Amino acid sequence: MSAGGVVCGAFAVTTGGVKMKCPRCGADNAPENNYCLTCGAPFEKSEAENNAGQAVNTVNNKEQIEQIAEKLKGKAPGKKTALIAAAAVVVLIVVIAVIAVLSNGGGKFDMVDSVLAPTFGADGSFLVNGAAATPVSEQLGDDEGGVKITLSSMDRQTVAILMSDGDVYVSNKDGGLDQVLDGVENMTLSGGIIAYVDEDGTLGVYNIKNGKKSNVADDVNASSSIVMSPDGKYVAYVVTDKNGDDDLYVYNGKKSVEIDDALVAIAISNKGKYIYCYNTDKDGLYIYDMKGDSTKLSVGVGGTFVFNRDNTEMIFTASDGDCYISIKGGDKQKLGSGMIVPIIPGTAQHGTLYTLYSGGVFSAATYGVETLSEMFYYNTSAGTIVYLEDDVETERVASSVTYGSVSISDDGKTLYYMRDDTLYRVKENDIDESVEIAEDVNTFAMSRDGKSAYYIDEDDALWFAKGTKKPKKVADDIVSVAVTHDGYAMFIGEYSYSSNSGVLYACKNGGKKTQVLDDAYTSSSYSLLPLSSVTYCFAGYNSETGTVDMYAVESGTEFTLVVEGMR
Repeated sequence: MSAGGVVCGAFAVTTGGVKMKCPRCGADNAPENNYCLTCGAPFEKSEAENNAGQAVNTVNNKEQIEQIAEKLKGKAPGKKTALIAAAAVVVLIVVIAVIAVLSNGGGKFDMVDSVLAPTFGADGSFLVNGAAATPVSEQLGDDEGGVKITLSSMDRQTVAILMSDGDVYVSNKDGGLDQVLDGVENMTLSGGIIAYVDEDGTLGVYNIKNGKKSNVADDVNASSSIVMSPDGKYVAYVVTDKNGDDDLYVYNGKKSVEIDDALVAIAISNKGKYIYCYNTDKDGLYIYDMKGDSTKLSVGVGGTFVFNRDNTEMIFTASDGDCYISIKGGDKQKLGSGMIVPIIPGTAQHGTLYTLYSGGVFSAATYGVETLSEMFYYNTSAGTIVYLEDDVETERVASSVTYGSVSISDDGKTLYYMRDDTLYRVKENDIDESVEIAEDVNTFAMSRDGKSAYYIDEDDALWFAKGTKKPKKVADDIVSVAVTHDGYAMFIGEYSYSSNSGVLYACKNGGKKTQVLDDAYTSSSYSLLPLSSVTYCFAGYNSETGTVDMYAVESGTEFTLVVEGMR
């Protein structure tokens, strides 16, 4: 994956809860975030909005950047660039709520089979794996609460945690943590490899599978970003020379090669063939090779980049606002105006690297697809859905699409979206024909295979729609709905605004509802998390402590308490 290990940035399916949309890139964000976790854009919010959803205290991208900058204070960066390792983003359960809504399936996407992810309880850190939560605060000892960086692999099977004292822990197959490194200032994770800079400015690589580590270079700028190819075999890093210039180097597994100075590395392809860089002196986007030869793609560039699984294809926006694609280092081809981002299933593999430099923030999202063509995209500027053909021509599918209202089946062939308050369905084999499902719709959730959907109308009634059949009413007074990996609709009714809670119900195929949990918590951030192998629900919100309990079910509807007192 891209070096950041962060699981967000796709225009992914919604869960029925309210999401805050980034005004620049259109990505979903939890309302408590003050900084877009996809493109880095700051949010302007009222005091009430800033206080929303605080049952879970997320550590957002900006806070992590500030923490790293504070830690590294006194270590001056080079005069040409002022890079901070923004790959260090803590992946919390609220972030996972954005991306993990559907389950594994076939088709064009690399899918996540199960999820191993960190979350934080009142008594320390936990690793959540399936329906089991393993407390790891005891393993961390004096480091408890001192988490500096948490990274997750693209397949969600590995978590690496950097503590504030420099110790690095890696998740094991038993759901616990093993300490593997110490004295680390900054790190990134990709392809089963951790690249890190220690307190002496030495760049090293650690192989998680065999436990081997080796030193790569000395005098590395620990405050600059570390960029890795998706397979983890190539590493880009910055060395500040005696003149104070920041020189970019790439390690190829055997030796390091100097590329050029004044470069901000954005991404590297597998085999190191394409090194995507922003030149701060020339204000341009370039593709370099390991010999230092370069091709100029654009003068000026936007902050969001999209890549396929091996980083050989790239979509980006130029300073003129137009969107382009470059394939295998070739010249850019115009796709249209405004940035487009892939519409992917909730558990399709993808990860995002954030790089903060003196002029702004770059985000490079790598998606688990062989090619970026033959996919649906959302145009974040125009509010349209387009389809990118195999000849990289775009065809408009829908206009005036409601923010946060797009869901796609696991195979990527069936798409649901809303325009105003009307719900539509469109299929890949007939992108010119959108079928109207229902009017007066507030929100919806679709099944993994795209054959059915549940929606809540303006009167808060829940309906079940399948194919061309007339929608069937399921329940009244419903505030949120989600569909689990095994096809159950989970929905909350009898909602109390004073306690932010209600009763959790379930049904299948639009049948009779059954009560599942009392006092199910819901907020503008989350209520239900249907992941690839397990569904989580939050309940028992305590207003005095600001904590909730986490329940989980692997199949069916019988939830089990797995974490008490989550903040």
